[in-house]
Amino acid sequence: MSREHEQAEEERDQAVRDLVALDEQVRAGEIPPGPAQLLRSEYERAAIDAMARLDELRERSPNSGGGSRGTRTRALAYLGTMLLAAVAALIVLPDSVQQRPQNGFVTGNEVMQTTSAMPMPMPAATPSLPADADAAATALWIQANVELFQRNDPEAALRTLDQLRQRPGLSASAQQDVAALADTARRELGKAGR
Repeated sequence: MSREHEQAEEERDQAVRDLVALDEQVRAGEIPPGPAQLLRSEYERAAIDAMARLDELRERSPNSGGGSRGTRTRALAYLGTMLLAAVAALIVLPDSVQQRPQNGFVTGNEVMQTTSAMPMPMPAATPSLPADADAAATALWIQANVELFQRNDPEAALRTLDQLRQRPGLSASAQQDVAALADTARRELGKAGR
């Protein structure tokens, strides 16, 4: 198997893993539906592109016996099966897995608490960027929220928000949301005495 073939398989598998992780993050409320749809489109496109490259590589190989229609059908069947398995896992597993205590680990019947500081709780209604924001701006917005509320790292959130603020074409409402989140990060930075 060529390195190019291995790389295409890795990209296909990563795109499918990204889709599964995205579904979990949406279900957990970590990513709002609007930005999730943009990310889903990107991940699906990446998976389809990788599968198309795999098809091309198979057609070019000297011992290739199948036509492009059959190969594409197999690739789409593979993607469909992977997505179905991911959705099934998201539906079945949550009821089967023991609840994990906040900031702890479940091992058998024991609960071991970590010693790290507990992250700030994510606000119930984290504003999402307007639908006209591009995927890169949405990704920066999500990254800033995760850095501030999940990782409890207001300095990193401020750096990310600065990158977001510098993006051209950011709407007035998005700029207001960015400013409000930056104010929250600065308050948290002040509380921590950093």
